[in-house]
Amino acid sequence: MISRIACSYSHARRRRRVATSAAVLLLLLVSTTATGQEPSARRFRAGAATSNITPPLGELIVGGWSPTPATHIHDELFARCLVLDDGQSRIAMVLVDNVGVLRNVLDHAKRLASTRSGLPAERILVASTHTHSASTARGTNPYDETAPLDDYQTFLAGRIADGIQRAVNNLAPAQIGWGYDFPRTAE
Repeated sequence: MISRIACSYSHARRRRRVATSAAVLLLLLVSTTATGQEPSARRFRAGAATSNITPPLGELIVGGWSPTPATHIHDELFARCLVLDDGQSRIAMVLVDNVGVLRNVLDHAKRLASTRSGLPAERILVASTHTHSASTARGTNPYDETAPLDDYQTFLAGRIADGIQRAVNNLAPAQIGWGYDFPRTAE
């Protein structure tokens, strides 16, 4: 049973990696075609960074029927940032370890990142892992996106922007590649 679960998990991870690689390649292909430049005339660069977004102890851990306050930290939470630059345009992709982040928090993070890095807000994509083992950034009233940001939401937006700026600072010549492997099974 355990090996079957591990194989399913491994297979799902592989599918996500292949889908992500395909999306990035498609983006680069469209970008190259749209500019009319030869791919060799430009230099592809990538930069990555992580920002620790672990909330303080006492924040509610959501995902069950009755959220409970965190009393210890088993694993820290991160915003994982990737910036891609093909010499003509630059994009940022961020994956946040969180069950859900409101649009106004993401908009604030994008504004901060744009101000700090010069990257246009419309070229920043932020997604959430939707983990049920962490805090939420939905605030006290998740249905009111006009409410002022609480302390954790403000912290999270700042850390996302920090990660994007560090990823920009880490831009270096890069190549894209992909592969796959088949899990080894016991015989």
